[in-house]
Amino acid sequence: MIWGAGGYATGNLGRLVTERHVVGVTTTPTIFARAITGSDACDEQLRDLALRKVGVEEALRSLTTADVREACDVLRPVFEAGMARAHRAGRDLTRIAAVASVFVSRIDTEIDARLDTIGTAQAAALRGRAALANPRLAYQRYEQMAEDPRWQPLADTGARPQRPLCA
Repeated sequence: MIWGAGGYATGNLGRLVTERHVVGVTTTPTIFARAITGSDACDEQLRDLALRKVGVEEALRSLTTADVREACDVLRPVFEAGMARAHRAGRDLTRIAAVASVFVSRIDTEIDARLDTIGTAQAAALRGRAALANPRLAYQRYEQMAEDPRWQPLADTGARPQRPLCA
């Protein structure tokens, strides 16, 4: 299933999960661009960002990261329910593994380009650091999820949380 900006706030993804049993989504910059320009789903957010005089690049980052975060929130119960179902069916949960991909190079390339535009020695010294910082943040979120009380009953049965896969 391919998804773009704005669908989560309207509940569309939740309906697709419930009614059509969607269990995952993917997105790319092109998908987001089409979703943002091809519908009015983001108009309210865009008006708010414009009123606050947020630049185009920051507005896009704000829209896309919020959208992906919301998708993760919608889909987490799907993953947990799948693990619970596998446990009830007698499956060995220690043998089930899943990943959540984090595309480090795309983010790092974009941030490095912005740093180059700034053109200062301080900005140049930061080049390449996003490639390290972004996976660290993803891993911190992974650790928080693994410690969440909602996850513990599944962990107690041998289930492993989705691991971040940095690409």
